[in-house]
Amino acid sequence: MNKKNYSYEVMIIGGGPAGNAAARCLAENGIETVVIDGMEKLGDKLCTGIIGLECSELMAVDPALIYREASKVTIHGPDKRIHDLQDDNNHAFIIDRVGYVGGIAEAAQNLGADYLVNHKVTELKIEPSHVFASTISPKGVRLVSAKVVIIASGFGTNLITMAGLEKHGKGEYLVGAQVILNAPDICHTHLFTGKTHVPGSFGWLVPTTGEKAFLGGLYRKSERYTFSRFLDFLIGQHVVSDPSSPVRYWGIPVRPLKKTFARRTLVVGDAAGFAKPTTGGGIYYAILSGLLAAETILTSGKDFESEHMAQYETLWRRRFGQELNVGYYARQLYESLDDKSLGMLLEKFASGEVQSQLLGNNGFSFDWHGPTIRKTIQNHEIIEILNSLGPKSLWILGKMLKSVL
Repeated sequence: MNKKNYSYEVMIIGGGPAGNAAARCLAENGIETVVIDGMEKLGDKLCTGIIGLECSELMAVDPALIYREASKVTIHGPDKRIHDLQDDNNHAFIIDRVGYVGGIAEAAQNLGADYLVNHKVTELKIEPSHVFASTISPKGVRLVSAKVVIIASGFGTNLITMAGLEKHGKGEYLVGAQVILNAPDICHTHLFTGKTHVPGSFGWLVPTTGEKAFLGGLYRKSERYTFSRFLDFLIGQHVVSDPSSPVRYWGIPVRPLKKTFARRTLVVGDAAGFAKPTTGGGIYYAILSGLLAAETILTSGKDFESEHMAQYETLWRRRFGQELNVGYYARQLYESLDDKSLGMLLEKFASGEVQSQLLGNNGFSFDWHGPTIRKTIQNHEIIEILNSLGPKSLWILGKMLKSVL
């Protein structure tokens, strides 16, 4: 397209999986679309880069971008016991995230979408008939206009309030920490639990290519000392060697925004809070939300008032809203466990009987945790342990059961 007046039908701010998926769909349907991203290299965002089979089928991944299959997980319990979870099926892929996201963007460009990279949006105005974005780049200041905007610029973006919506509040997000290092003897994913290194959550060691791996953890706040101690522990155990990158931190939402639409505005991906509360992964729901936003625009009849934009929220709630809700209460329940209770649950969860029940016959989905959570809390031995945890855990369990049913 390469238009000189920078006026479009749809403006997408953010070139991650959500924004690119929306752009590809819109461009394929002949909609004049521009994607604006502040980075020079699209998709270069903190992320472990694991996608499930459903995601790989929805938005195909080039086999050359797949580092490994993810068919086995080793869990390190707080009591130092080790549990292996695996079956005969592959449930996910560890991929080159930057290449994957860049491939979706390339497909959108080939279909006619314009891309303004290395352009930071400094101001967003929603007017009665148009949306205007002021951008700054090495080439100077630029004004871009469109009929409707999709905000896909990541968690915590100030564009949310510029569009008249409410951002995430305290307690509605986690902080992820991650570093690249060498782990020559690690050939599958390892998860670490316990209050010493990852209080109320878990850490991960995920092999990528060669001897490289991601070491990360999820925290309720930026616990730099705790993560540093975790890193030092694994170095001392000769599991990993000194990092080849600095530790980086980023926010991960655990709840959707209270409202993800406004006049001429839709919010998708991490910006909308669409990450799995259980693991923090967000690629699949980002892509889904981008496609649903595109569907909303395509069926709008060019009516971008709030009444029609509200259909987007109906669509995503129907598609994965319950999954986010169940995952949120599952995370709260997990955070309420002490190390002793967590160790008991992991031992039971890792038993052959429970693994067969949860993983057998393709029963586990990396992209949809709700069914696995449902089957877990329906196991009578696990429910006995949960029932012994006290009033707070029982209250959360009740909420989770209500969400599941």
